[in-house]
Amino acid sequence: MARRESGPRSKARKTRRRDRSTNERVSVSPVMLAGFLCQLVLFVMTGLAMVNGSHEMRLLYQNLDTMQRQQDRLMSEYSRLLLERSTLANLQTIEAVARNELGMLFPEDIAEVVP
Repeated sequence: MARRESGPRSKARKTRRRDRSTNERVSVSPVMLAGFLCQLVLFVMTGLAMVNGSHEMRLLYQNLDTMQRQQDRLMSEYSRLLLERSTLANLQTIEAVARNELGMLFPEDIAEVVP
């Protein structure tokens, strides 16, 4: 077991340690300071890169949402146009438009033209 000292000698040792720690300056080598500053700069750059990445992610998600809404609108319009095309392609509709709007009549006799 370690022997504990008590009395005036141990108190003097403790006060000397305390005095030494408050009066001495800690010397840091320039290499350690440069390493610390490099780590600090890299830490700040990493943080800024993360902020930039999350900002870009938000912009991309917003762009994706806009494009999906546009796709839904275009698909709706495409479906409507397909329905309209199938309606207009009906033979009865074509004859009605030709007769009523264009004033066309079906010919009475069909003649063959030979060149």
